[in-house]
Amino acid sequence: MLDWVCEQRDSIRKSAQEMDAKLIEVVREEQMLFKQDEAAINRKYPVLPFNPLTPATFTFVSLRRRLITDRQQQLKKGDGLDYCHAVMASVFSSVAALDKHWKRRIESLPKPNKLAKIYYQPELDRMVTDIEFYFRQSQTAA
Repeated sequence: MLDWVCEQRDSIRKSAQEMDAKLIEVVREEQMLFKQDEAAINRKYPVLPFNPLTPATFTFVSLRRRLITDRQQQLKKGDGLDYCHAVMASVFSSVAALDKHWKRRIESLPKPNKLAKIYYQPELDRMVTDIEFYFRQSQTAA
């Protein structure tokens, strides 16, 4: 894997930059549309209740809606991949580590939901403690 990544690093870097640019472009366009027509957000990105059969759709749509409506937080370099990581990590794991901004965004999504417990850098020791606790719990239950 590492050999492949090293061989593909320029391609991966270029794709990541393109993903950042596209996400920033789309969110800015949608923010402009939302500013002109506030009801547009509900048509394009409705508030979805969590559905355990489609958790990625819930997370993708809810996060996109949050990025459009939250003008306090500007997107930056690396957010294209971070957006993908936030969706995948929160949907397909029990615990995940993201940066502070993405943790806040995931935690702000409509509740109830069954997304992963998210930690960020200062909480990593607690994350390990929680994983060990849940592991011991599963061992005694088995």
